[in-house]
Amino acid sequence: MPHTWTRALDAYRYPVDLREFSGAPDHAGWFDLNIDRGDPIQTMAFETRFRRQARRRLEPWAEVVFWKLYTMPPARNNTTRAVLAHDVAVAEVWSLCMEYVENPRRQSFSAFRAKLFDTPRVATAATFPAFLCPESFPMVDTQITRWAWDNGASHDYSAVGGPALACIPDLQGEQVMESHWPFVESWIRWCRFTARRLTELTGRAWRARDVEMAVFTAQRAKREGRDMPLTPLAKTCTDG
Repeated sequence: MPHTWTRALDAYRYPVDLREFSGAPDHAGWFDLNIDRGDPIQTMAFETRFRRQARRRLEPWAEVVFWKLYTMPPARNNTTRAVLAHDVAVAEVWSLCMEYVENPRRQSFSAFRAKLFDTPRVATAATFPAFLCPESFPMVDTQITRWAWDNGASHDYSAVGGPALACIPDLQGEQVMESHWPFVESWIRWCRFTARRLTELTGRAWRARDVEMAVFTAQRAKREGRDMPLTPLAKTCTDG
C-alpha cells in the first residue's frame, strides 16, 4: 500500500525559474537559479540553499516567496517586491520564524508572518518553516486543503491512536487564513504521523514535507484528470 505514496513523491514536479522575477536586475547575485525539473532532488536543494542563506539576507526569503507564487503571475512579482520593500531586519525575521518552529502556536506564527506579509493568509508564510525544518513542518495551501476536504475521512488515524484532520475548511475560492488555525495544526500533526508510518513501511526516510509533496502531486493529478490516489495507511498501523 505505501507504494502509492512513494510513486506520488517521486512524481512531484514544481519547476520554477527565479530569473523571471521582474526585479531580479536590482538584486545582483540573487534570483539566478533555474529549478528546471522541479523534482524532489532539485526542490530539496533549493530548501538547503534557503537554510544556508536566510540568516544574513532578505533576498533568500523573497526567492522563496517568488518560488511559492510562481504559478500566479503577476502576484509572484508584486508580493516578492513587497517583501523586499519591507523595512525589517532579517535577523528579526529569522528569530521569529525559529520561535514558531520551536513553539508552533498561532500567536508565534502570526508574529512571524506579520513581519513579511500584511494579511493573515497562511500559505506563503507557512513555506518558511517547511523549508527551515522539513522533517517536522509541511506547507499548507489551497490545493492541500482541497485534498484534505475530499480525503480526510478516509485517512483518519484516530481509531489507531493517531491524529485526524480537523476543522477542514471548504474554501470555495478562498484561501487558508489564520482563522483556520485548528486545521493547520491538525495538518501538521497528521503529516508528522504519516511520515513516521511511511518511514517504517518503506525503509525510506520520510519528512512531513515529503508527505505534503506527495499529497500535492496527487491533488494536482486529480485536477488534471489523472488518477493518482493515495492509499489510506490506518489499516497498516494495526496490521504492522
